[in-house]
Amino acid sequence: MLETLKIVNFALIDELEITFSSGLNIISGETGAGKSIICDALLLTLGERANSEYIRSGTSKATVEAYFSTNLNPQISKILTENEIEINPHNLILRREIKDKGNSRCFVNDSPVTASILKKIGDYLVDFHGQHDHQSLLSAEKHIEILDSIGDYGDLFDLYQNEFSDQNKLLDELNNLRQRAKNLTQRMDYVNFELNEFNKISPKPDEDEEINIELNIIENSELLFNKSTELFELLYDGEKAVTNAMARAEKIINSLAVIDKSFAEYENELRSARYVVSETANFAANYKNSLSFDPMRSEELRLRLSQLSGLKKKYGSIKFACEKAEEYRQEIETAFNIDSVISSITSNISESRKSLGKIASEITTLRKKSAKIIEKAVQEALVNLGIKHSIFMVNFKEKDVLTLKSEETYQIAAYYEGKKYTAYQNGIDKLEFYISTNLGEKPKLLTEVASGGEVSRVMLAIKSIIAERDNVPVMVFDEIDTGISGRIARKAGIAMKELSHGRQIITITHLPQIASLSDTHLYVAKSEKSGKTYISVQPLNHNEKIIEIARLLSGEQISDSSLQSASFLIQNY
Repeated sequence: MLETLKIVNFALIDELEITFSSGLNIISGETGAGKSIICDALLLTLGERANSEYIRSGTSKATVEAYFSTNLNPQISKILTENEIEINPHNLILRREIKDKGNSRCFVNDSPVTASILKKIGDYLVDFHGQHDHQSLLSAEKHIEILDSIGDYGDLFDLYQNEFSDQNKLLDELNNLRQRAKNLTQRMDYVNFELNEFNKISPKPDEDEEINIELNIIENSELLFNKSTELFELLYDGEKAVTNAMARAEKIINSLAVIDKSFAEYENELRSARYVVSETANFAANYKNSLSFDPMRSEELRLRLSQLSGLKKKYGSIKFACEKAEEYRQEIETAFNIDSVISSITSNISESRKSLGKIASEITTLRKKSAKIIEKAVQEALVNLGIKHSIFMVNFKEKDVLTLKSEETYQIAAYYEGKKYTAYQNGIDKLEFYISTNLGEKPKLLTEVASGGEVSRVMLAIKSIIAERDNVPVMVFDEIDTGISGRIARKAGIAMKELSHGRQIITITHLPQIASLSDTHLYVAKSEKSGKTYISVQPLNHNEKIIEIARLLSGEQISDSSLQSASFLIQNY
């Protein structure tokens, strides 16, 4: 349960520490006293959006800290473990700080976390019902979310979401391919022309460099012949050839090594050197013999360079021209194969739609079972809330049937029992709540016929049903009593009191019929001092509680009869 809420520099609150108890906690006070500000502060610790406007005027930071004593459920423990947050099995501290620059910081057990993680944890701790939740009940689009909150669908929604996402990706891919195919068709004339021009020349990537090397050799063949001949004679064939001198040197060093072994280590060195000289001489001889000057070959190479220069001028280099030609070939191949790729993806989309339809049909079956449960439970709860002859129905509307062929639409769809349905983020169903609150009347759309008081009671009934299933330890009701009073308000209060036997209930109310049922009563007051406004929260003892209930009954002029009525309301439960 929520034990303590500490609030510092938040809106009109200077500094408050509010202590809650188990059971039914009532918060009351005059209109505008700041009761809803306390709810806003609590919501902040549960991960709701922060706003720098919450910071009290004249200060730079607002802080809200919520202390929960609870046996952690497995989901919260998992979140704490995954985010390396210290775990205390019986206590949990959530803290939110807002700075005047607009940024906020979140903490769980003093470990910094993101607002999304804080919200995940908060969702398992507190079920909050504010005045805006009435609007969700009056929005038909929200009815399916309410129904799903009491259902047990296992991992079906995860499977559906994965398939839904996969189909969406396939449709995007198909869309891109079709656009690409259209662009390729328009581009093929240009690509084929460019590739034909390239193929007429058919260069190799470094051909121009190779030609220049060969042409340079041909143009310098006479010089190359003379110099290689001179090198050969110098090393091998002349009267003073190096190889002859080295042969004599080798004999001398051999004879010296016989006398002084220090020469021996140079024998191998000299032998290796003579081998290198001989090899160089052989290369020079072979090279000069291979040289020839062919005027026709020279002209052929110059003509080829002229052909290559056109490509080089157009593409910057022969290498880049070859790379571009390969891209053109791939474009042509893609254009040739794209129809088969489109056909394959279209087939995958069709299979995905069949799979999505199968999962969606299973969700629909379970939804209809959930509908029977909520219909019966709401009707029973409404009897206890003063609507004796209610009929509550979950009306499944006709599914949206697609008439287009799968290959003609990019819409996510589900195939089931030979029909094609529009697929939504949560399935293929559309439903609305219908209600009749008077004997003999046919049920009509809840959003059209229910009064404010009836909507409050239906929401309380639904919250009661949800609470029995999700085991959230704390429920907060911010003026759920809108539109009801008197006998019906008492019944609504008793319903909350019954709920508080299994969890902590915190309720903001202005109705004495509800407030009188509290286990703990907190009174919120607003005061002014030194030009500033302050909000205080005072826990009421038994006598103070009687006076507050009397004030709620009769206003500021508290009479003996209102005090007696207050005592009666408190004692008679």
